[in-house]
Amino acid sequence: MNKCSTAERIRELRITNHMTQLELAQRAELERKAISRYESGLNTPGGKALATLAQIFSVSADYLLCLTDDPTPSPLLESELSPLEREVVMTLRRFRSEEDRRRFVDELRRFIARAEATS
Repeated sequence: MNKCSTAERIRELRITNHMTQLELAQRAELERKAISRYESGLNTPGGKALATLAQIFSVSADYLLCLTDDPTPSPLLESELSPLEREVVMTLRRFRSEEDRRRFVDELRRFIARAEATS
């Protein structure tokens, strides 16, 4: 594992996801100053903030904390999904080809991007 810091990971993920500190703060329901302090290493996110950031970036908290170089979060249990989330998964599974699944996910991403741009 490379030498890394939580501050670097948060900054790298924010930039990779084309977000400003303010945008990340708003999504995480934090002050922009908190994101700035996390990225500068002055503060480390607590449990709730860490979980929120991991969810926003779709990575594991262990990845944010540099405990692993694998950003993949642990798989969700079906019981952790809301009924609507289960419906999305079931819709995805109905597609027979991987190409159709990818198109569905791409379309879903575009929809989310448009929704985020207008909110």
